[in-house]
Amino acid sequence: MVTEIDALRSRKQQLIERSDLYRQAMADELRNVQPATAWVPQTVRVARTLYPVLAMVAPLLAYVLTRKRRAPEPAPPPRRNGVIASALAGYRFFRQVKPLWDGVRSWRD
Repeated sequence: MVTEIDALRSRKQQLIERSDLYRQAMADELRNVQPATAWVPQTVRVARTLYPVLAMVAPLLAYVLTRKRRAPEPAPPPRRNGVIASALAGYRFFRQVKPLWDGVRSWRD
């Protein structure tokens, strides 16, 4: 009976020592991970700042890069829009841009 208790105490001590070694190894790894990932917050901040601008520029850039190059055709006479049509187009554009603009303003605060 005494030898079983001594064996259990010995096993418990071995487990405690092994646990301490694992804790030390994990602490060392954590110290290595922190400098290796220090660039992440700055990169995320830059990406969040640039996202609204990229969201507005991407369609224009895609149009410029993908349109076909053709010989210029004579331009038709410019079409004149009425005041109401121009105001409506401006309103539609404003409704599309306003959420992006509010997002940019809120990030600066």
